[in-house]
Amino acid sequence: MNFPEKTSFINIHTHKTFYSESEFALLNIFAQEYKTYKINCGYAYSVGLHPWHVKKDLIKPALDEIEHAAKESFVAAIGETGLDRAIEIELRLQEEAFIAQLEIAEKLRKPVLLHAVRSYSDMIAIRKKNRFTTPWIFHGYTGNLIIAKQLIDLNCYLSFGKFLLNSKSNVPDLFIELPKEHIFLEIDDSNLTIQEVYRQASFLKACDIREIQATILNNFNRCFFNGKNR
Repeated sequence: MNFPEKTSFINIHTHKTFYSESEFALLNIFAQEYKTYKINCGYAYSVGLHPWHVKKDLIKPALDEIEHAAKESFVAAIGETGLDRAIEIELRLQEEAFIAQLEIAEKLRKPVLLHAVRSYSDMIAIRKKNRFTTPWIFHGYTGNLIIAKQLIDLNCYLSFGKFLLNSKSNVPDLFIELPKEHIFLEIDDSNLTIQEVYRQASFLKACDIREIQATILNNFNRCFFNGKNR
């Protein structure tokens, strides 16, 4: 896969397959779609079993696909995976699939992209109990500052997208308070461009957009390559 450059706008999580030349995107692939997905080896991907898709008979084949995929150089991360307390799928079953993917990430030393809905405390407990050490990236973070600090202390990163531009959300005020060294930016499935998200992030942090680019590139290298420049 290609690697982000100093001038790149890193989009850490997206379901969109089109983006600008100045953008480095981590494209999401659902595990059950991996076999039929048209891979471009120059792109970067994450592959995981989303909690919305967890079914008892799907877990084992999905895990096999994830472990197989994650050995490829173009698969930079596991995910998105996680826990969602707002859906009807049994939490115990979600946890089974989630922990198994975390174990694959630990084995292959790859970061994990996380979906969390009313489940931050559950995921903090899982990380502590199992002593997981690979970096976790909570995409679309909407939790509070207290939880954010707990996650940062556990070597986690928080990614922000469309809610940065929502004045009715708590996210802009939260974002201002967070250290830049633990943030990423994304578009997820929104119609925003990643450049729009970067502009809003630089406005909220009262800094030049190039400073945000440089910081997130450093975060990327630290998260994905243990701080080594690529």
